[in-house]
This record gives sequence, structure tokens and C-alpha cells, in this order.
Amino acid sequence: MKVRIQKSKALQRGFTLVEMIGVLAIVAILGSLLMPRVFNAINRAKINSSAMVLNTMKAAVTEAYSEKGQFTLADGSAVTVANLPLDYDADVLLPKQYINQQFSCRIGVDDSSKEHQILMAQPAAGSVDGVSVAWDLDGDQTGADSDGDGTPDQYNDIATHQFAVYAYIPNVSIKDAIDLSNVVDGSDLSIADETASDAIGRVIYAAPTGGTTDVMVYLVSR
Repeated sequence: MKVRIQKSKALQRGFTLVEMIGVLAIVAILGSLLMPRVFNAINRAKINSSAMVLNTMKAAVTEAYSEKGQFTLADGSAVTVANLPLDYDADVLLPKQYINQQFSCRIGVDDSSKEHQILMAQPAAGSVDGVSVAWDLDGDQTGADSDGDGTPDQYNDIATHQFAVYAYIPNVSIKDAIDLSNVVDGSDLSIADETASDAIGRVIYAAPTGGTTDVMVYLVSR
């Protein structure tokens, strides 16, 4: 006995061109709504991951300092001005096993002349250029000299005689720099202008060139 399976007319005729266009239109609309959210979620994860790495580096530097109550080199001798600037992760934290690999995070790009680093230097009042770095951690008014010492308030938070340890992140897109500043410093100490420098808070950077800038993130000082 033969069994005959009756196919529906819809299956027999397939989809019409109009129906297919309608389905594709719906898919395109859903894609246009969802894709920006997907990309935003990916970017948030990248920024949050970088902030977590920075906190890990801060903890490692703090532990290294607490061992002798001062900043030391890998051989245990005290850091002096003659040692600065010091590649602190490669020359101290890694050899002493406070970290198991050199600092790196998901923003910024290493190239032949710049790389992710944890640096120690003596901050000096000047432009935010990766060399003359100083931190106004609480957003004092730029240009004001409230204590009359001849140094603008924005450079008084980390004094020039102190050793400061900071993360150096090269070639960061300005959007990532702003997003990192908002996560680490909050909106009050962040700059929304994508053409301007940010000289306040823990995250500082110069005005971007070609859409990118080098970011410095304050970790600890003494």
C-alpha cells in the first residue's frame, strides 16, 4: 500500500519575491538596531578589561613598595633620581615576580618606538607629552596658584620632588582615551571634546594627532 504525503500549497509554491524582500527588510531593520549595541558592548568590555589590568598593576606596585617601605630596584637598592625614568614593570616588577608578564592592555598599539609600559619618573610641570607628566588628581582650576608657590594648582597634586609610577599606553584612539577616563576618573574629571587634551584626574593625555594620543594613567607616588 502506497502512502501519499500531501504537501501544503505553501510549500509547493515556495516564497514569493515580495515575501523574501519583506523578510530581508525585517532582518536589516533588526540588524541596524542591534549592531550598535553589540559594538558598544564589545568596546565597554575592552575598556573595563583595561581598567582592571591597571588596577592589577597598581596592586603590584603597592606590594613592591611595601616590602621595604620605599621604591627599590630589582637588586633591592633604593631608586634614585639617577635611575629615572625607569621601566618599572620590565626592570623591577617582572624580575621580582610581582607580575608574570609585562604590562599590556586592550587599548593602544605598540609600534617600533613606543610600547605599553609601567614607568617611574619625577613629574614636572609642563605639557602632557609623556615626558613632562604631572597629575592634577582633583581638578584644581587650571592656571590658578592658590598657595602662591609659583606653580599652577593643576601640577600641585603630585609634586615635582616625588617619584610617580604610571602606566604609559601609546597610540590610543581618542574615543578609547575618553572612555577610559570616564571609567577611571568619572565624568567630572574627563574631557568630552575629541580634539582636546585631558590634564586632570588619573588619566591624562595630549590633544590627539590623527585621531590617536598617548595616554598616561597615574598609579602611585611617593
